[in-house]
Amino acid sequence: ILSCGEALIDFVLVQDVGGSILYHPCPGGSPYKTTVACEGLVFLQFLLPIVKEFFGNLVLSNLERSKVMTDWVSKIDRETTLTFVS
Repeated sequence: ILSCGEALIDFVLVQDVGGSILYHPCPGGSPYKTTVACEGLVFLQFLLPIVKEFFGNLVLSNLERSKVMTDWVSKIDRETTLTFVS
């Protein structure tokens, strides 16, 4: 299975106590989530440029940990798309 599309970071609300709000960064995006969900079922390859910064490295390491092939992933000089969800 070849998955291509966006990979982004969802900042998920973890805690809202006394005016202190804490968000946790989680790799996201439908193609990314679908690829990781198929872990162990079939041969998986992810096709998408990933940015050369902290959040891009988080996405890439999670793909590799899920045994997704990243041979076709290129590194680019841009910023990762970020979303905040609650």
